[in-house]
Amino acid sequence: MTLAHYIDLAQLLPEHLGTHAENRALGLEHADARPMEQIEAWRKKKVALLDPPRWSETFSRYHYWVGLIGGLVAFVAGLLSGMTLLSYSGEAPVNVVYFLALAVGVPLVTMGLTLISMLRAGQTHNALVHLSPASWMEKILSFFPSSGQETLSDLRLNPRLTNWLVIERAQMMAWWFALGLLIALLGVVVTQDIAFAWSTTLSVTPEQFHRLVGWIAAPWSAWLPSAVPSVDLIEQSQFFRLGGKLDNAMIHHAAQLGQWWKFLAMATLVYALGLRTLVWIVSKIGLKRSIDEAVMTLEGVPVLLDQMNTPVVETAAQQPEPAFVQDSDSYERRVRKLQSSYDAVLGWAMDPETIRVILDTLQIQTPLIADPGGNRTLEEDAGIVAQIANEMMRMTAIPRKMWGMFDEMRSEAMRAMIPGKGRSSAEETPSQVDTSKDVLMLVKSWEPPTMDWVDFLEDLAGAVDRITVAPIGTVEDGYHAAPRDVAVWSRKLRLVDLEKVVLWQP
Repeated sequence: MTLAHYIDLAQLLPEHLGTHAENRALGLEHADARPMEQIEAWRKKKVALLDPPRWSETFSRYHYWVGLIGGLVAFVAGLLSGMTLLSYSGEAPVNVVYFLALAVGVPLVTMGLTLISMLRAGQTHNALVHLSPASWMEKILSFFPSSGQETLSDLRLNPRLTNWLVIERAQMMAWWFALGLLIALLGVVVTQDIAFAWSTTLSVTPEQFHRLVGWIAAPWSAWLPSAVPSVDLIEQSQFFRLGGKLDNAMIHHAAQLGQWWKFLAMATLVYALGLRTLVWIVSKIGLKRSIDEAVMTLEGVPVLLDQMNTPVVETAAQQPEPAFVQDSDSYERRVRKLQSSYDAVLGWAMDPETIRVILDTLQIQTPLIADPGGNRTLEEDAGIVAQIANEMMRMTAIPRKMWGMFDEMRSEAMRAMIPGKGRSSAEETPSQVDTSKDVLMLVKSWEPPTMDWVDFLEDLAGAVDRITVAPIGTVEDGYHAAPRDVAVWSRKLRLVDLEKVVLWQP
């Protein structure tokens, strides 16, 4: 689930939740999916209902430009900072302490604060998040008239999600700042002959400074020892600015003072870029999880998931409906209860999604669903009858074949046990296997039967052994048909009078 998908859901749910039957039909198509996958499937089906431009499109453009401008500003700031710290006039060497503070010290401190802000991201008032440069930059850009904020005035992002957005964007800006700093270092080293030195007011001996440098260079000292300053280099590059002149020993070893750039480049690459990349990845993971959590808290999502995973509840009248009174035109072949499974289920002038919801509500299983009638032509209806006939022949051939194999094995076993004995007449007659082909036909009870339906019923009766006609009511009535509607279908079936057809009258 992406941020754009979350915004689509926030716009869709209040206006386009849909009915229980529609959502249940989609839930049956994704019955084995996880809740987040079911919500995503619903979003894909409904997103076309939104008028352009969608909130997600507006927010995506706004988010893109904020990120682009923020990254560009951070990169330029890093580039200028590096060039300023590495500016060399020839009168005094470049102090590596300043550069280390910006390339190692500042990233470690800000990444530590970032980890703390991640732990507190669930709080609405998170000072560390609101003090981030990314947060202030977004506030500044929101004042521009073309920012798109006026279009998103109705959108209220989850506070936790908002915090993670700022955290992730801050890591992106810090990464581009570090890249600018590294490029400045490499560019200055290539274009100028710089002498590096270290100097501090603190009482730090070359040996102590070497230990500090060794701790910083620990990640690469084993495989890149040339990027670790030696004790001799540190002693030779210690700078004391007294009298405005360079020490003669430092001038004598000027060629060696430039070797500091390898250590500075690796420090920038490992701490400012490498560690920042890891923290950036963690922030992206946190943002992804916060989006998933925010989706589940959207108003309407619990209702949607409940409708997608719960069968349509059958409703009952507060007063008992009058019993169906059989008259001279009523149909005699009736059943009070439907079976739990049928070889095939047909929904006359119904779409497959509606058929699946009805079967789910009535607790009926079937391997084959078809939707004749409606906008289909006579040739297409005839093709459905042929398909059902072929499928029935294939399904009934399997148990007969299995019984034949079992009967052959049994006869050979009996001959082995009683040599010379033949099979009795009772043994030669195989047990009866139920291979009847039973079909359930769902019809809309409020629509009277038509002649094309009667023609289809007669064709179907020639291909199967039993047809159960089930008049179905509306979803508001729990799919139970009104008695007066059942009476219409009963009289029609009596006129047709097909031996294989029975009527469901609960």
